Amino acid sequence: MYEVDIFENGTIVKHFKVSNAQPTNVYSALVKFLTDAQNVVQYEAYPERYPIKANIIIDLLTFTPGSTTSGAQVTKFFEHSNVPVLRAMITSSTYRTMGQWLVSDEGFSWMSVYWQ
Repeated sequence: MYEVDIFENGTIVKHFKVSNAQPTNVYSALVKFLTDAQNVVQYEAYPERYPIKANIIIDLLTFTPGSTTSGAQVTKFFEHSNVPVLRAMITSSTYRTMGQWLVSDEGFSWMSVYWQ
């Protein structure tokens, strides 16, 4: 079970839970929750009719969505969305505390980034 929050101006405007049974992949989840299309087929027929309802997309997945079974579709969706897609970096806290990171000139330690 995944929980998703959609924010507008810093306020949660929609909260929903997604079971493992639906949607079937990353792409269908993007279409379902970020457009008004009823399904992937409807969206793909006329993507211009269904603008993306987001100002920014933050990718929190620990893998690249483009490497999933729906990877090409996800990449195309991101390109069509015309909104920035930011990739969150997951780091290990064993190398540097929050305080050390805040005062560091280096930023993320190369040893603490999982996908080095």
